[in-house]
Amino acid sequence: DEFNGNFRIAVTDGEVWSDPPTSVNSVFTFDSQLQPLGSLEGMAEGERIYSVRFVGERGYLVTFRQIDPLFVLDLSDASKPLLLGHLKVPGFSEYLHPVDKNTIVGIGKDVVNGRTAGIKISLFDIKVPEEPREAAVVVIGESGSYTPVSYEHKAFTFHKASGLMAFPLTETATQAGQGWPRTIYEGLYVWKVDASAGSVAFQGKITHSNRNWLDDNDAYGWYSDERQVKRSMYMDDTQQGPSLLTFSPRQFRAHRVTDLSQTGSSAALFSLNITRPDCDDKPWEPQTPIYLARMP
Repeated sequence: DEFNGNFRIAVTDGEVWSDPPTSVNSVFTFDSQLQPLGSLEGMAEGERIYSVRFVGERGYLVTFRQIDPLFVLDLSDASKPLLLGHLKVPGFSEYLHPVDKNTIVGIGKDVVNGRTAGIKISLFDIKVPEEPREAAVVVIGESGSYTPVSYEHKAFTFHKASGLMAFPLTETATQAGQGWPRTIYEGLYVWKVDASAGSVAFQGKITHSNRNWLDDNDAYGWYSDERQVKRSMYMDDTQQGPSLLTFSPRQFRAHRVTDLSQTGSSAALFSLNITRPDCDDKPWEPQTPIYLARMP
């Protein structure tokens, strides 16, 4: 991260899973010529960094091995980074996003009995940086639940003025008569974040898929599903009022923010099959054009 001409970086050094673990976590600051300015070293020994966010003169760091410590850092003096406070909670956050100057939201995994479980949303109250607290917690699904926000921040949508938060999610649950969780829904999940109330309220979900996830003959192979929602975008000025756009590899659709009902869609896009085993095929030199067609 760069701020006021200075470069800030958080690193894990050492091994987490060695016996005993040797890892330590640190933050270093550098000037515009990459000359060292300051450091804060030796945090969370035996753990590793899962997410970090620098916001102006503040820094937020999440490490994990068995529990999730959130560290709040004062970076107002680049030559003397300071640890203001920390909080330990179950699970871990893989992505951190500022809601306002005193609130951040974390997206990651819940942990139950030492094993990762569902997707966890944590709303952190940082009004008192020496004593951060988890104001709200939401857990979706069971083990195997998945969101691309874990590794791709562009999959996350947040509209500050309205508090709308949305991201793609694949939810799992254990059905009656089965001993393991399986996918029950895939799509864009939408919440309203209220920092003043310390709440995260579910608003609904949107899918492009036409699969019946409870049908054994229709519930597998979702990794290659061209209807899987990958991105979303909030738009204020549309004929239908505020809209939420959802994008899959196949098409994009528009939805009212108020009730998430669909108001329009693009034509369905079909592209070349580049998975054919014929080595003579050159998918980058198509023999037939890519075309647009109406969704059936």
